[in-house]
Amino acid sequence: MATRIFAALVGGILASLAIAGFWLWRATPVALPDAPGGRFACVSYTPFRGAQTPFDQSLVIPPQQIEEDLARLKTETDCVRTYGVNQGLDQVVPIAEALGMKVLLGIWIGREARDNEMQVARAIELARAHPAAIKGIIVGNEVLLRQEQPASVLEGLLQRVKAETGLPVTYADVWEFWLRHPVLADDVDFVTIHILPYWEDDPVPAGEGIAHIDEILRDVQAKMPGKTIYIGETGYPSAGKQRERALPGLVEQAAFIRGFLAYANDHGLDYNLIEAFDQPWKRALEGTVGGYWGVFGEDRTPKFPLTGPVARMASPWPWLGATLALALVLWWPSRRASASAMTAFAAPVLASAAALAIVLHIDHARFAAWHWHEWALELALALVAVMVASLALPRILAGNGARIATAEQGLAWLRRPWTRRPESGLVLGALNSIAIAGASVVALGLDFDQRYRDFPIWAFAVPVAAFALLHLRSARPAIAGQMPIELCFASLLAASAVFIVLNENVFTRPEMRESIAAAFGPALRGEISGNSLIWCGMLLTLAYPWFAIRRRARVADPAVTSSSIHN
Repeated sequence: MATRIFAALVGGILASLAIAGFWLWRATPVALPDAPGGRFACVSYTPFRGAQTPFDQSLVIPPQQIEEDLARLKTETDCVRTYGVNQGLDQVVPIAEALGMKVLLGIWIGREARDNEMQVARAIELARAHPAAIKGIIVGNEVLLRQEQPASVLEGLLQRVKAETGLPVTYADVWEFWLRHPVLADDVDFVTIHILPYWEDDPVPAGEGIAHIDEILRDVQAKMPGKTIYIGETGYPSAGKQRERALPGLVEQAAFIRGFLAYANDHGLDYNLIEAFDQPWKRALEGTVGGYWGVFGEDRTPKFPLTGPVARMASPWPWLGATLALALVLWWPSRRASASAMTAFAAPVLASAAALAIVLHIDHARFAAWHWHEWALELALALVAVMVASLALPRILAGNGARIATAEQGLAWLRRPWTRRPESGLVLGALNSIAIAGASVVALGLDFDQRYRDFPIWAFAVPVAAFALLHLRSARPAIAGQMPIELCFASLLAASAVFIVLNENVFTRPEMRESIAAAFGPALRGEISGNSLIWCGMLLTLAYPWFAIRRRARVADPAVTSSSIHN
């Protein structure tokens, strides 16, 4: 007994130190080079806050909201870029003029000719009424990328706006589309290109972003000699999905922007950063990462300074305290299940690892969840993880091969719950079914839309690890009965894992890119990242025990029936 108590104490101390070290590391400021000048040349401005979205055609942003935003931005820049003149955005020009700011006035060009005409006509009115406030007029943003209008239509619009305003005009698009349509350069006063290292077909990490921009600029300048090149969009996200080696993060964003400001200062380069404020509505289009391109948060506070070190999080203490408290809660029910010093030592270590995974899931939910139903789902996943850890940890430590219910047994109980007390084996079986069904839904989503969806690694880390350890620690099948539902989901998980590995790894080899894109389109080019490989490993880990359990059940216990559960 004394040996087990000592082993548990040592394990608890080591686990606590590891948790403390992790959160303190997360909060440790990272030294970065200072940005020269302390101000931005220009930033993209869209005023939407909270639930406001440009998809709500009835929404008109009140002038007071725009005035608040521009007064805040005035402390950091003297220029804003807009993308349209509807929904109250036409008020940006007179408000900016009153504040002594310049505007890169955007005209949104889409598929509908009537809407385009409204945008052009209103922009021309603004340009005539406030010519001193307008730095230039951007006629269309990434229209060629979205394939909503041909270059010939853009040429006509550029010529019309130039003739009717006399102000500098340009068109803005990703650099590749300028190279595909160089004829547009004849109709603009300067060429506005977008260089977003994170969104490149070969994503570029923040640390290599400046070299990538320099390479692209040299290429564009060589192919458009004599034209002024303006960077209309560049930036880096502070949260979201990892794409290959391109990992979003606050430190990564700060490092990229500071490095770019230094590069622009050294080369006398004019530019516009994307963007001023985080825009929650963009998550509907681009996943989590879409909402985190701002240099200011959605609450209008700066994310990082332009000088001095930058930390990934403000304070580690709430997260450290929550992790230690949850670890204690998870360890307490299992403290008597240890039969040896080794398992007594493992108990607080496993409880702490589960607690850390759950808290990291909540940390990720702060960025990924916005609407109430998203938060409900994230909290439900956290609750499932807590219940799994609480019920599985004693069984893992005891190693007694206790069985859990199948999905069929769980459904049978739900049809007549009053006939039977929901013992731990039944609850674990239900949680197991929830985990494998949830992972299957996520896997299918990633199969068809891996560009924008996050890998929910922390959300499923505890169920995956717990059921794998239950299987490894069990001397006999951990599941009692037939398993058609589980085997169906396991097959889906295994197939999805193989597909994601091929889609995001094999298909990304340079020698295969062009042939695959030519044969099947760019959707199959895929991405490679450590997170994608971890997720695939989790899917296989979650799927394998079902096949192994079924095989062991047939060999070792042919008398197993669908009605027997042993606890």
